[in-house]
Amino acid sequence: MNMKKSCLSSGYVLMCLGSGMTAIASESDRIAPTTLRFLPNAVASADGVVLSGETLILDYDPIRLSQCRGKNSRGVEEWTIQAFLSIDGKAPVALDMIEGQGTLFPSAAARQVTIPDGQRLDIWFKASDVTGCVQWDSNHSQNYTFPIYRLDHVPVLSFHDNWTTEQQGELRAGYPVRLHFDLARTPQCRTGGYHGSASWDVSAQIRVDNTPWPAPKFTYAASWSMRGQQDVVVLLPQGQELTLWFENSGYEYYAGQSCVAYDSNYGRNYRFKLN
Repeated sequence: MNMKKSCLSSGYVLMCLGSGMTAIASESDRIAPTTLRFLPNAVASADGVVLSGETLILDYDPIRLSQCRGKNSRGVEEWTIQAFLSIDGKAPVALDMIEGQGTLFPSAAARQVTIPDGQRLDIWFKASDVTGCVQWDSNHSQNYTFPIYRLDHVPVLSFHDNWTTEQQGELRAGYPVRLHFDLARTPQCRTGGYHGSASWDVSAQIRVDNTPWPAPKFTYAASWSMRGQQDVVVLLPQGQELTLWFENSGYEYYAGQSCVAYDSNYGRNYRFKLN
């Protein structure tokens, strides 16, 4: 993925763009960024929720807009794909996602954005080339629309290192929840990979009324040899009960051994009623 860095405005400040193991890096209140993926099969998906003031990653596959690949006078392809982002119907800001130069077909491109306060994010895409060709990816002119949430309005479930559990706010089906998990609760698997790289992670296992939900990670690659800790925000599906447990997994490269450990309330899991 190709990460670029710039700051943009369009009459009002919208966003600033940036690029971004036995040890654990300390970074207080880090929130795992949500990724919006626009896949080649015309599917758009999100692995979290859009939060004002937090990082959002746009991951776009250029095969979705493949008609405009015109060449310049030197016979070299010269084209671009842009994303347009609008908050609450305001004037959009254009981001250059991919610039095609030469004959090589680039892979998916990713951009990081910080979303301002608002209630709705609309996204659409445009391809154009040196010959004047234009092609749109706009969800059949409806745009790709995502609700924006404020982090301080999201309820929190905290699993502290002293083995206490704390709930702040009301848990509601169809709304997000922030999960905080202290990595000290699962110290068993701190495996090392090739040349000392970190090869372990901790994730939340989520069920709503026994229906599995994607498992977000509380760890991220802070460096080659270190894992960092982060909170995750997930959108709860409709249901009556939220069930959680936590998995620490790793692989010791040179020993060829796997490691798995659980925090599951002694096999009973952690259960919360949804309103």
